[in-house]
Amino acid sequence: MLPCCNYLARNSLDEIDTLSSTDIRCQWTKLREPSLEQFKPVPISKFCCVGNSIDCTLSQSKTSIRSALISAAPYSAIALHSKGRKSFELSSDVSSAEIHDEPFQIISNQLLDLISEYSVLNLGDCCQKVYDCKVALKMPPSKIRNLSLNDNSFWHQIRQFKITGSRCHSLYTYYMSSNKSDEKWSKKASSYFWPKSFSNKFVKHGIKYEQVARVLYAETTKQKVIQSGFVVHYQTPWLGYSPDGIVLDGSNVPIKLLEIKCPYLGSSKSVPELINDLKYIIKNSDGSFSLNKRDAYYAQVQLGLVMLNLETCDFVIYSSLEHKYIILKTDFDYEYCKKMLCTLKIIYFEKLIHDICNMDIVVQ
Repeated sequence: MLPCCNYLARNSLDEIDTLSSTDIRCQWTKLREPSLEQFKPVPISKFCCVGNSIDCTLSQSKTSIRSALISAAPYSAIALHSKGRKSFELSSDVSSAEIHDEPFQIISNQLLDLISEYSVLNLGDCCQKVYDCKVALKMPPSKIRNLSLNDNSFWHQIRQFKITGSRCHSLYTYYMSSNKSDEKWSKKASSYFWPKSFSNKFVKHGIKYEQVARVLYAETTKQKVIQSGFVVHYQTPWLGYSPDGIVLDGSNVPIKLLEIKCPYLGSSKSVPELINDLKYIIKNSDGSFSLNKRDAYYAQVQLGLVMLNLETCDFVIYSSLEHKYIILKTDFDYEYCKKMLCTLKIIYFEKLIHDICNMDIVVQ
């Protein structure tokens, strides 16, 4: 291929027209054909370094095969990578014997039935296609819970296009604050569905001590605590939740949600000191503490309670400095949930989902 000039003359930047994302795509379309005419496409099968391909039809889905490999070799690279969401080491004096992984049933909350019938604008053809392919459930909720508990990549995949507990408050308050333009909602949708991954000392601290706090809670309260994967329901597949733990009774019936927070401040402060410095905690007139209803954690807990059809949550705040915790009991707030979920449905179907179409997601 002949060498090309890699330099260009700089003109005044003020004379350059501003191109929108649509204009850029149109310009690329115009330039694509002349560019492609310079080259002759050759199938990979014609490359000298590629042998003859072998047709192979799989009798199982890729997800099933991946899960089988992880189960067969729990300490392999792929298995350890898949458990990245819970990648931590327990100290020698902490046992996980009190944490159970057992099947259990979740009965759908009647509020979810009401939300499923709540009217929003009808989806266009492209959005309906995306919804059917990317959002609607393709397997039973119980199977999704089990797979997402042990396979981190599947957990990320299944939650990508759903409104979840950790992110519902940001959407809810964004909508309630003031009217936003379609352009702003498009940016919001892009950052929501395709968030940039990040990690810092605060996130790492929370991951490191979550299991420690869960075991301590189970041992000191003498309760049966199980871990669960991603919780979804058929009637509202656009919603999802990942609980930190679920408390079961003697008949393996879920009776309480467990949410654990291990703030970085807890590495240097005791529980009494810590509780006074957390902005999401308020002190009541009787001296007790509770979650601030205007905080994101309150919305997270409420979504968890409705998704698990439970009436109460033990919100645990753990101090790693003294290996102690405090429980803030938080009850199900029906009116809050109803208002939030109705609003979130409007947001999802009228503000967010079309952005998936605009991002040229390939629907298979």
